[in-house]
Amino acid sequence: MRDFSTPAIILSKRRQGEADLFVDMISPDYGKFTMVAKGALKISSKFIGKLEIGQRGVFFIHKTTHNWLILKDVDTNKDCGLKISSHKDLILVSKIFELIKKIEYQPQLNQSIFALLTTTLLIINISKEHSIFLQIIMLNMLGYLPEFKECSNCQKSLKDCAVHYTDAGEIFCQSCKNTTTHLIGSLTFNQIKLLSYTKSIMWDIKKLTKIKLEPKDSQALELYADNIIVNCINIRMTVGS
Repeated sequence: MRDFSTPAIILSKRRQGEADLFVDMISPDYGKFTMVAKGALKISSKFIGKLEIGQRGVFFIHKTTHNWLILKDVDTNKDCGLKISSHKDLILVSKIFELIKKIEYQPQLNQSIFALLTTTLLIINISKEHSIFLQIIMLNMLGYLPEFKECSNCQKSLKDCAVHYTDAGEIFCQSCKNTTTHLIGSLTFNQIKLLSYTKSIMWDIKKLTKIKLEPKDSQALELYADNIIVNCINIRMTVGS
């Protein structure tokens, strides 16, 4: 197809030349892709105000003979974009979108990830906790989280105890922590419970919006998720090199 349309969310954008934009998208039909918005930076452009990060709409695209994707038009309404009111909001949301851009996943997850974003990220006020929980839910959807009920090595039940973890997210009990040289951090029993609960609710992230994390728990969960993301990106770079 030379011309097609698809619902999509804008993940990021960057300038190309004096007036054009490269726009990174996620679509339930085509997954992640990049298109060119010609003249989007001109004052007279019809795309002004329609290509913001987090914007959701129906995008009309032309595919050239050299497989470039050129944006022809976009249909949005005032209620379909993410409400970013501060630089802090932009940082939180950009971190989630960078996770989507950098981590590889199977095409059949396109619709699931798109649905998660449209039903949660775009309708719930952004907060630090929300950002962390959403990253954990997405990592679980992509298959990167272990079972938090047992040790990854000996399968011993983890009850009322702290654990240690690797950069891949695997968790080890106190007895097994010396069986690997890749341990990089630890989690308290309370933090393990938070991770288990987050994993169990899967789609209904609204249940997590009322939970106020203690600073130490927030930092620990964020660090845990960040280490898994970095590990996944490193694996992808190694395989691709």
